[in-house]
Amino acid sequence: MCEKLIKIKENDCGELHYCESCNTYHLLYKNFHFVLNIKEYQALKNHISDIDIEFWLDKFGETKVKRKIPVATSQENLILVFDIYEFIALKSLFFNQQQVNEIMYLSTDQIEYQTILN
Repeated sequence: MCEKLIKIKENDCGELHYCESCNTYHLLYKNFHFVLNIKEYQALKNHISDIDIEFWLDKFGETKVKRKIPVATSQENLILVFDIYEFIALKSLFFNQQQVNEIMYLSTDQIEYQTILN
């Protein structure tokens, strides 16, 4: 691990750092640590921006699976899966701000909150 990392962005789920000495990005997200060269970083950033959240939420909308948004990796037997909050947190590490057209409103069944009816 590099000793002199420059923090680019941070949120509740992770951090994004850059190491000038070895030209690598370090993405620490929950319990994962990705070390990416510049090409890998750009490819992951582009891949994350291309994922259609609404498509995956609709596709797996009727299932009881908590994490419905898959992110394929170059390793054939590894797919990362996220719930909507985790995915938005991951995406926010790559991009400074969301575009107005990227804001998505959740329906009540997509909110994971224990309701107590009185």
